[in-house]
Amino acid sequence: MSKIPLPQYQEQPVVPFTSGQLPFYIGITGSSGISSGGVKPHYHAFAEFTFVMSGSGFKTINGHSHLMKPGATCLYLPHHVHESQNDRRNPPKVYCCMFDLQLLTSSALEDECLKTLYQVGSRYPSYVYLEDKSFTRMQVLLNELQSEFLQPSDTFGRETNIRCKLTEALLIFLRSLVAAQTTEQEEQITRGNSVFWEILRYIHVYYKEPITREIVAQHFHLSSPYVSRLFKEYTGEHFLQFVHKLRIKTAAHLLAITDTPVSEIAFEVGFESFRTFARVFRELKGQTPTEYRNAQREKASGTGVAKQ
Repeated sequence: MSKIPLPQYQEQPVVPFTSGQLPFYIGITGSSGISSGGVKPHYHAFAEFTFVMSGSGFKTINGHSHLMKPGATCLYLPHHVHESQNDRRNPPKVYCCMFDLQLLTSSALEDECLKTLYQVGSRYPSYVYLEDKSFTRMQVLLNELQSEFLQPSDTFGRETNIRCKLTEALLIFLRSLVAAQTTEQEEQITRGNSVFWEILRYIHVYYKEPITREIVAQHFHLSSPYVSRLFKEYTGEHFLQFVHKLRIKTAAHLLAITDTPVSEIAFEVGFESFRTFARVFRELKGQTPTEYRNAQREKASGTGVAKQ
């Protein structure tokens, strides 16, 4: 069986969130700095919300594919693996919002709406097709949202307006999603679930907790050797190797952007032993955690080049 391309961890949005400012970004594919081509499998710790205005292609989220066409609206929660393949003759023009989910804790979304939002990609599909009034309103709303985002950061009420417009956009999405959900769709989603992609998604959610091949096997009512064989066939790696890489990628991100002590980061990303964390980090990054942090800070300050 051929290996699937392993999803890559994206540490920052296409335009990194600015420290001290609202963790939000919006842009249009094909505009400055944003690729209009397809995107390889990846995931990140922030949420992503997209809306197709024109063009076509295919989007795959946690192993499930759908057509990208005008009105296709998607929400990827943190750690949802997604990729896209664009029609080269008619590439999609897409609004893309990236934001920290903490933005919604002080939004006007009701508890029931938030509950539905957190079930996107599991209980509900990750996408819906907007038409007619919903399509027009979403296009206008995202245009207004982008205009507000481009205002100077000290503009009076800028952050409040961004929160309000993002909340309305997500509400349009959730309403349409709930209205479109049928028993037939639920059955199709269930039938279409690949065992491996379900396991992969589970690991992306729980990798910071104590997780073993046996725990995963028990959760999915499979045998431990079968889980091991799936990972070897699809990724070419052993289960523990895959989990270690996922944890180290997250640790590297935290080392680069926070002042959290190295020992705390080790346990935060799921390692039960600091010695194991330090050994695995050096094996995968070629540096100790402290050396990596210092190199990243030198790179950010322009005084050096960080090793990758």
